[in-house]
Amino acid sequence: MIFNSKLFAANSVLVPSQRVPIELRHIVDSLNQYQLTKSDLKFVMSDLKDLDFYFSKMTKEEILFISKTEIYKLLLKSKPKLKIRASSYDRKILDKIQAHANHVKKPLSKWLLLSIKTDLKELFDNAAFKRLQKEILGVFKVRKKSTKKLKKKIDFLLPWYELIDTFGVEELDDQLLDLCYQAIENINLQSKLILTYSRFSDIEAARKNHSSLAFFLEKEQKPDYIKDSPTLDQIIQPLVKLPNPFVLPKPTNDWAPKADDTIQARALVIPTPNPNYKAPKEIPQPVNDWN
Repeated sequence: MIFNSKLFAANSVLVPSQRVPIELRHIVDSLNQYQLTKSDLKFVMSDLKDLDFYFSKMTKEEILFISKTEIYKLLLKSKPKLKIRASSYDRKILDKIQAHANHVKKPLSKWLLLSIKTDLKELFDNAAFKRLQKEILGVFKVRKKSTKKLKKKIDFLLPWYELIDTFGVEELDDQLLDLCYQAIENINLQSKLILTYSRFSDIEAARKNHSSLAFFLEKEQKPDYIKDSPTLDQIIQPLVKLPNPFVLPKPTNDWAPKADDTIQARALVIPTPNPNYKAPKEIPQPVNDWN
């Protein structure tokens, strides 16, 4: 039997405090909802503990600058490579984005969708947007400088809408998982660099002496996949196609004879002899020609 390594992942996670920038909080909270393998979870826990040390030696401004810069850089680089449909340049998609955001469970996905909706609304409210719509539909052949600039900004955001509208929010969650890993790794690296070249001659020695957490809290968390795991009977049932012993058919008395099914009620058809039948005068002699 093959066992999924996810079932053996530790249920200890690091929860970010309010001192952590909100974008990074969404990333860590989202990672805590993914079903990570044992090795992936170990990697995340190790990096976050290192990050806790780095943050404890940095100013609030440095933490905000590095965290936001690395996360937004990754978001720009991770923009889905999807063709933008002409119909997407429409205010109606704002309601669709909101509807998708209402059903998203991962904090990072929800935050991203709501941020995109807010930014798109501001761009759609621009006075040049109506002309841009007509240019896209071919009503105006010549594009103005103002609409070109506006379209460039909108085109940074619409691919994310195309992703969820075409493939659903599950695809968005999958794409953002890699971004979560990369963001933590990049913030870790940049934080280490700024401390190495500004404050510590031997940062590794200082990091090893860091024992208490200041920006993250270690918490026991029961994974969802354990809570929702099917029972053995539920797994075997569809495979062997046996009747469910807990859902038996209701008893019936179909076996009992009916009023019209008694011997007296049956019409027995007895054949009568043929009056024109004549018996043969001679019977053919047997032959031995079978061999």
